This record gives sequence, C-alpha cells and structure tokens, in this order.
Amino acid sequence: LLDKFIWRRALKRFGKPINNSIEININPILEAARLAPGSFGIQPFNIHVITNQDIKLQLSAVSYDQPQVKECTHLLVFSAYSNANKVLDRYTSSHSIELTSPSYIQTLNDMFLPMTSAQFLDFATKQTYIALGFSLTAAADLKIASCPMSGFIPEEVHKLLGLDNDELPVAYLAIGYYPDNENEANPYPKLNLSLDKLVKYYK
Repeated sequence: LLDKFIWRRALKRFGKPINNSIEININPILEAARLAPGSFGIQPFNIHVITNQDIKLQLSAVSYDQPQVKECTHLLVFSAYSNANKVLDRYTSSHSIELTSPSYIQTLNDMFLPMTSAQFLDFATKQTYIALGFSLTAAADLKIASCPMSGFIPEEVHKLLGLDNDELPVAYLAIGYYPDNENEANPYPKLNLSLDKLVKYYK
C-alpha cells in the first residue's frame, strides 16, 4: 500500500480516455467512503457524484476555474450537515431496532442535540474528511488518478447543486484518467516532511 501512496499524486490536470480505455469504476471509491470509520457511525454527510459535463463546467466557474473540475470524469462533492436532528433521524430509520435501542438513541441525543448548527457542522466536516481520506486511499489502491480539492465557493456550489439548506459542500474529489503529459499533471515535486520532523514520540 505504501508503494501506491508514493505513486499517488493530487493531479493538476486530467487526460482524455484513449481507445479501449477501461471505464473508471468509482463504486469501490464510494464504498470506501461508506465504510470509513466515524463517530457513532452516524455519517453526517452526503456524496454527490457529478458526471454531467455542463454541471462540471458551471462548478468550475465557482471553483476558481481549476481545470480538474471540468477535465475529470467524475467529480465527487462531499457535503456535511449542520442539522443534528436530520442526521439522527436518518440514522435511526436506516438501522434495525436492535442497534438503535432507546438507551443508545438517548446517548446520541444527549451528545449531539445540544450542539448549535455551527458546532454540529464543524463535527460533521471532520467526519466527512475521514470518508474523503478513505476514498483517496481506495483510488490510490486501484491506481485511479484523483485530486482532493477545497478551492471553491461553497455557497455557489450549494446553489448550483440545489442542496438542502442544512447541507454545505466541504470538499471535492476529482477522479479521471492520467494524462499523457506528466509534467502538466504534476508541475510540482511530491514534497512530504520526513518522519523525524513530522512525528513526536513520547516514551
């Protein structure tokens, strides 16, 4: 897996499919997000899969014209909820009664319902990024070109996608084909701190 992490890059450009290109299957990437760990398993986020080119062009205009948005085959828009009630209602209605006993539901209510919308959105955003990380790992494992992105205007993306009022876009994951011109796709070297500068040990 580490070899695939070394291979993985946040591509600045995507290529076009060539003849006989294998169609990109994003289901494992979505499943990785679905199966990602999270607090209480309540999953306070949605993933919107954009393949329509007209919509991608509109999103590119509110994403600082970054080319990945319009060149990717699939744009995954991760959105987080600010409404704890809605998330808990979805959770309890989606699982069996054995897993959602009154005492357990009360624990969830006591934990999340006192939060303000801003507090819950902050919590939900962090949960969403865990799912995004697992999607990135799945893409790397499959050697599918990808790029995580946060450079966009959330309010404009919200409007374009017609999201619920309590749902805010927090990240993109652009997925596509590796381009022929690697220098264009990766104009910068892959830079990561060494472990001795990044990790602090307490023994």
